[in-house]
Amino acid sequence: MKNWNIGKRIGLTSAILIALLLAVGLTAYFALSNIRKTTETELRAQKVPGIIHSSEMTSLMLRGYLRILFAVEAATPELRDEDLAGAESYYDKVNTAADNYEAAIADKEDHNNFAKAKELGKQYAVQRTGYVALIKAGNKAEMADYFAKKLEPSYEAYRDQLGVLLKWNQDAVNQLANDMSATARRAVNTNLVIIVFALGIAIVLCLLLTRSIVVPIRKAVGVIDQLATGDLAVELT
Repeated sequence: MKNWNIGKRIGLTSAILIALLLAVGLTAYFALSNIRKTTETELRAQKVPGIIHSSEMTSLMLRGYLRILFAVEAATPELRDEDLAGAESYYDKVNTAADNYEAAIADKEDHNNFAKAKELGKQYAVQRTGYVALIKAGNKAEMADYFAKKLEPSYEAYRDQLGVLLKWNQDAVNQLANDMSATARRAVNTNLVIIVFALGIAIVLCLLLTRSIVVPIRKAVGVIDQLATGDLAVELT
């Protein structure tokens, strides 16, 4: 580099600075791409739908359960049948939400949790059918025993497992948010390091470039001064 002309030195300095700027850009690009991929594939396609559908299942199941309890105390057979029909309508919606949830599953643990919830849901449906038959028969004493020993325990088991599904998805979303935040922090820190390094390199290169220009000029001025004094023996280099 000592024998390079000014154009080459400026070109080298510019190339180094451009390379460092490209490094900053690429680091930011890959970090943002990773965040976008996580958002599109895991959050939007899997975890957020999981929260929505598990919440729907829990809410709809509770409404159906309450309609069954209302049917027990209905004043007329017509009101009883209306409550029972409303309950079945809610449970049809629970099944639809369950199908939507299952379609969005991508994690093995989530799949296992859902499989358990699905099995408990089947057991609850069996107990619910038996309880509805007793309601229609009007057997109050048998209804109370059936409710305490079969319907309520199966409902609570199913409800609790749906709560497990919801919590798992909430925890997964929180973990993804933390991962994205960590990715962003790493990208920012990396870019700061590169920028500081680039500024340091730029300062050093500018000093070297300035020195490579100023030193020859000073030498030339010194030669001119010597020639001006009549010293023709000075060497021109």
